[in-house]
Formats: sequence, structure tokens, C-alpha cells
Amino acid sequence: MRTLLVTTLLISGLLLGASECTPKKEKVNQTEEEVDKTIEAEETGEVEAPAELTWEKVDLKELSVEGYYPHFTNDGKAIVYSTANYNGLWLYNLADSSTKQLTDQKGAGFKPAVLEDNIIYQVRARLKYLEQVEISTGTITKVSDNEARFAPGAYVTYKQVLAGEEDTWVRTSSDLFSIEIMEKDNVRAIAPVGKKNYVNPSFSPDKEMILFEVIGQGGYISDLNGNIIKELGEMDMPSWIDNNLILYALSKDDGMQTLSSEVYVLNIDSGEKYHLSKNIEEMAENPKVDSFKEKIVANSPDGKLFLISKTN
Repeated sequence: MRTLLVTTLLISGLLLGASECTPKKEKVNQTEEEVDKTIEAEETGEVEAPAELTWEKVDLKELSVEGYYPHFTNDGKAIVYSTANYNGLWLYNLADSSTKQLTDQKGAGFKPAVLEDNIIYQVRARLKYLEQVEISTGTITKVSDNEARFAPGAYVTYKQVLAGEEDTWVRTSSDLFSIEIMEKDNVRAIAPVGKKNYVNPSFSPDKEMILFEVIGQGGYISDLNGNIIKELGEMDMPSWIDNNLILYALSKDDGMQTLSSEVYVLNIDSGEKYHLSKNIEEMAENPKVDSFKEKIVANSPDGKLFLISKTN
């Protein structure tokens, strides 16, 4: 009896040791092929990289602040926003939800240029002029009296061209009937679809295409000579995410108020559209992407701000 007990204990010990040394072949909800790949990755130390994030699936978050016309700061850590009538600028910190006012100037919220350390904006006083505010300190200085004919973003690019930091810039002509391109000392105009009202022109990141909106018709992409590359259909405030992805809103109104507004990303190669705001109960408009191409911020017509983030 004692011999049998000892033998049983020895066999149990051997089986236990073997089970500890042998890789487990069964994993929950995995096929044999998946298990073999997992074991091989564990043994070689080659762990498979996580799937790339896309705009197909997104996380939505309503921010605890009321605002309009939002932009990200360059580091993506805060959002700059204004009021419905473009008066003043505020900074919303995404980490702690704190806010601070940067300026109370009228018109400051209309297409400000958010730079690394400063924000340049237009002041709509008796005479229009440009100011800038330092993000960290709140220090405000006048930029120029005689460059108010430029929108802040076009002014920044214009100065970069003059300084040799950029070689070209694009903007809408003063009468809106054409798009102006400045290349070094030469300014030329293009009208890709004839004498129409052109707004929101911008270069693609590789500077080989121009995205623009024609009022009442929608979005287009042309080359630098004005030849149409692609008609994009109805869209509002289109902007580049990268050379292949376009961010835009699709809005309808009755001339007095917005009836519907949604945010989309369009893949111009495949034609695939990602409806980013489909799970937002409110309407969403004025979308802007961050510099890392991972988050989008938009506002509703009644001033709710939404953060839309890539996910898998």
C-alpha cells in the first residue's frame, strides 16, 4: 500500500512538471492556427503590431464647454473656440477641462491662424487689423495695420513665402470669382469651374492639388493649373486630412437656421465615406482635425463641442 502511494505521488509530480514546461495549446476563442501563431510569437518575442486606427470606428465625447468654430492647438492638448458671432477666443484644456479667455476682440473667432506658440486673428473694429496672442502667457500684440486684407492663415503663409520658408500659397480673390496662387514673386489666378464664388481653397499636403468649395455647388479638387481632378459633390468647409482623405460637413438650412448637419471623412481614391457624427444626437458642423490626424473637433448649432477620436 505504501509503495502504491509513493508511485502515485511520483507520477503526479512528473505530470505536473510536464504541464508547467509544455506551452498551453488551448486558448479561449482561438483556432489551432491562431494558437500556433500566438505560441510562435511568444517564443520568438515577435509580437504582432496592433491594427492601424482608421476613421471607420470612432469614439465620441461631448466636452463640458459651450463654443463655436473650434480648432486644436498644435500639440493637440487644447481646443481654441469662439462665440456664435466670432467674438473673442477661449482655450479649453483637454486634460483638466479648464478654460481661459485669450481675447475679447470682435471677429477674433473668424478663421484664426493657430500657430505653435501664438494665435493670429482679425480684429473687426472701425478699421480691420490683425493681432496675435501668446497661448501660454496671454500677451497680445498688434501684427499689422496694412495686412488686414489677408485672412490670418493667408497672412501667415504670405509672410512665410516672403521669408523663403514656403514657396507658394493659395487664397480666394477679393471678389471670390477666382483662386489666387502666389509662387515666389508671381501671383496668378485660376477659375477651375468658371466665374463662380470660390471659398476655402487649400493645398494638399504634397502641394500638388487644390481643394476648394464653390458656393451652391460643393467641393472640387483641381491641379495647380485649374484643371479639375475630381468633383466631390455637396460639402461644406472641406479640408485635407492627408493627400487622400477629406474632412467636411454636410449641412442643410432654410436660409434662417440649420436644419441638419453631419460630419464625414471621404477617401477620394475609393470614394468611401465615413459618417463620423452618426451617433451624435445633435447636429455637428465646423469640423477640424488635429495635427496628428487622430482627433476631430466639431460644434453643434447650439454650441455643444464634440471630440471625435479614431479607434479600433
